[in-house]
Amino acid sequence: MASHSAIDPSLTVGELEGQERGRPLVEQSSSGARSAGGARGAGGARGVPDVAGGALAAPDVARRVRPEQYSGKSRGLQAAIILAQLPAVLFVLVVALFTYAYYHAPAVPWLVAAIGGEVLLVSSWPELAGRPSRNAWEWLTTLMTLTSLGLSIPIGLANSINMEPWVHARYLSHYTDVLPSAKAESVFDAGVVDFAAGVTLDVGSSVGFRAWPYNYCAAPIISSSESSSEPITFWAVGVNCCGIRGSFECDDAADPKARSGLRITSHLLGASAGHDVSSHYRSAVRMAAAEYGLKAADSPIFVAWRRHPGEIANQAWWTATIIFLVLVLAASICAGCGMAAVVQVQKLQRS
Repeated sequence: MASHSAIDPSLTVGELEGQERGRPLVEQSSSGARSAGGARGAGGARGVPDVAGGALAAPDVARRVRPEQYSGKSRGLQAAIILAQLPAVLFVLVVALFTYAYYHAPAVPWLVAAIGGEVLLVSSWPELAGRPSRNAWEWLTTLMTLTSLGLSIPIGLANSINMEPWVHARYLSHYTDVLPSAKAESVFDAGVVDFAAGVTLDVGSSVGFRAWPYNYCAAPIISSSESSSEPITFWAVGVNCCGIRGSFECDDAADPKARSGLRITSHLLGASAGHDVSSHYRSAVRMAAAEYGLKAADSPIFVAWRRHPGEIANQAWWTATIIFLVLVLAASICAGCGMAAVVQVQKLQRS
């Protein structure tokens, strides 16, 4: 009599249950046939179906179980769900690195974006698996990866600009009692500058350098105790906050108690337009010097004219952080939608 040491994929559910009870399959079939034959002999007129003959075999055939087939599909679905969430994870990671680490290690965000994007693209690229072509839904995860990379880098760079005032105030030097004519080389690492008594902002000598679509403004910071022939090192700057000549209204220009500067090298509006912000500020400084007969230092230092630069730096950190948290929430929602879409695609492919 044959013994079954392993599950035969072609067995029916009834046969598998018979094996579990330890009864030989042939005996089960024979006893079933004898029972059916007896019943037919006793009451053939009632039309009792012949089990051995196969009248009841059709339902069991439809219920044949292939465990390895269903476990393979389950693993494939789980892998697809995990893969659908990875683009959102990559998006959050790249934005976080640009926001909080770009000024410390500028190469790290780019490296993570390049390596992570390449790994995800290779992993999500649909296989042909012997088929003539791929259907459109199979490119869903690949499209999500490309979208994640395409959005995370510019958004991360923009948010790093929001963080710039806090980085300068936190990690660069803080100078006090500084005169506008101080040599730029002596305060070149300045992050926050507190000017000496008598230093004011000359809003009447400001100009606006037009670089479509924005107006780059610069106004000289002067001292009543210094000669006008001295080179001016410090200039208050801003974007879209002045006229072509005069009318400088950037930051705390209207506050008579303001006498400090927070160093800046970029601006979100200018950077979003692809402008070299520092270069346009220098152009505004040269225009002001030529227009009003001033002497600008060869390496001017640009600052935001502020009364409390430390508070502004903290606000910049919170602004960048809130934007990052909103982006994390948006990425989580997109990951959930992508996961649901992948599940539906898998169901359609199996049906």
